[in-house]
Amino acid sequence: MKASLLCLILGLVLCREEAQAVENGSNSTLNTTAPTSSDIPNWDTGWTQPAGQTGVTGWNYVGTVAGGGGTASGVYLGNNWVLTAGHVGTGTFTLGGTAYSVVPGSARSISNSNGTADICLFQITPAPNLPALNIATLGPSVGDSVAMLGYGDRGSITHETWGLNKVTQVNELITPSGYSYVSTDFETAYGVDSNEYYLVLGDSGGGDFVYNSPNGPWQLTGINEAVGSNNPPDSYFVELSTYATQIDAIVSPQGVPAMPAWGWVVLPVLILLVVSGYLPKNRIRS
Repeated sequence: MKASLLCLILGLVLCREEAQAVENGSNSTLNTTAPTSSDIPNWDTGWTQPAGQTGVTGWNYVGTVAGGGGTASGVYLGNNWVLTAGHVGTGTFTLGGTAYSVVPGSARSISNSNGTADICLFQITPAPNLPALNIATLGPSVGDSVAMLGYGDRGSITHETWGLNKVTQVNELITPSGYSYVSTDFETAYGVDSNEYYLVLGDSGGGDFVYNSPNGPWQLTGINEAVGSNNPPDSYFVELSTYATQIDAIVSPQGVPAMPAWGWVVLPVLILLVVSGYLPKNRIRS
């Protein structure tokens, strides 16, 4: 367990001029075009499609968050809600070239017994035409492949990028240097396999996806949080399964309150009293 980790925050509040993207450490490659199943196995399946659309994947859900500290990344969850890192905060959310305004006063943070996690949720208006994402309720396992998405292009946040790596550790308590957040994270290391990617400055708040089974859905399993001090660095991601119940309670649309059980007893009695003339009826006067 790493309760305190010396690491670099990926948001631009610290190093705006160094903002980059998910990068391949061996050749500094930036993948700036949307991946397909030839790049990421099963990437073109397991996504809920909007009405009248096809070909929508997790790539379509990751955008930029522009606030007082600069520009970083964020993930559209559905129902007007955006998820990003707490150290990024709220700001105009740009997705697919469209800018969406923050609903004032909508920002939410999440805490548990360990403290406040490095998570920020906020509402935007209007709503993008995208169904809600599937958030993982079980954390990734060591060895799972994770698709990492974020924004950046060697100094300017202009392109969405993607990369792959394998989970090396899970359930780590991470406190990024200079912040009081304590988050349950999973980690990827560089140099274990070939053609690996890692996070770099500017990726904070971007989304990380895992594919659960050959016939199952892709799930949002993490958001980009920080990198280690080694070079190439280890990458750290807030493990969303730890906070899935709290996130769902915020993001899920609020339905009509259910009638309590005793209401089904009282309601017929009230109707009978009205019909019998014991209770006044509403009348419309001409």
